[in-house]
Amino acid sequence: MDKEAKSVIFISLLIIIVAFGLVFMQSKIHSTPPKNQVQMSTITYSYIEVIESNNINNCQYLDDKNLIESCNLKLKICNSDDCYLDKARFEQDERLCFKIEDTNKIALCSAAIKRSTILQSAVIDNDITICNNFEDQSSIDHCQDNFYIAKRYNENDLTQCELIKNEVIKNECLK
Repeated sequence: MDKEAKSVIFISLLIIIVAFGLVFMQSKIHSTPPKNQVQMSTITYSYIEVIESNNINNCQYLDDKNLIESCNLKLKICNSDDCYLDKARFEQDERLCFKIEDTNKIALCSAAIKRSTILQSAVIDNDITICNNFEDQSSIDHCQDNFYIAKRYNENDLTQCELIKNEVIKNECLK
């Protein structure tokens, strides 16, 4: 073999080795966790990373008990009415209510989401009259009481507690 043929073979082998090295490095990059994670028993993930992974087993690696519970509920695959009810309430997604078979629980689910949506709108818009969208006085009063609680904490204003009708809620608000 002449010198030129040996050079071509050497360069070809070098290119093949580099290509294999790049493929190997690329697979290592995709299998390693992001910078803020450690691949051992002390793995920690951000909530968004776990939700995006769509793997409920990763919820255990979150560092906050409430986030773990939230994650488990968000990624849980439901096969019962109670699960769909909990998940619909948590996600504020009425579409999940219609996966429930028990018609009483469907109504309960839809009503719970409606109540929550009305209260959220009242608080976000800072408009207590939105609570009047409820059909019964008890629900209107409950919405208004919760509106005042939210206002108390959002504005750090204890005087809002005095406007609450329910004495138990009022006393808790004043603490």
